[in-house]
Amino acid sequence: MANNLDQMQNVIKEVMTQYGCNTCHSGIDLRIKIARDFVVNPAGEVFQGVAVPVNR
Repeated sequence: MANNLDQMQNVIKEVMTQYGCNTCHSGIDLRIKIARDFVVNPAGEVFQGVAVPVNR
């Protein structure tokens, strides 16, 4: 998705569709939480990720 705004917008739309609303993300933190909850393959398909504990 690097340097591809169209693909990034499509991924955000697909993630929001899976959350139930593809037109709004005002109540969801896209910067951190969703980045761990969803995976995007090289074809741009979006899948729910596997929960993995973060060790700090």
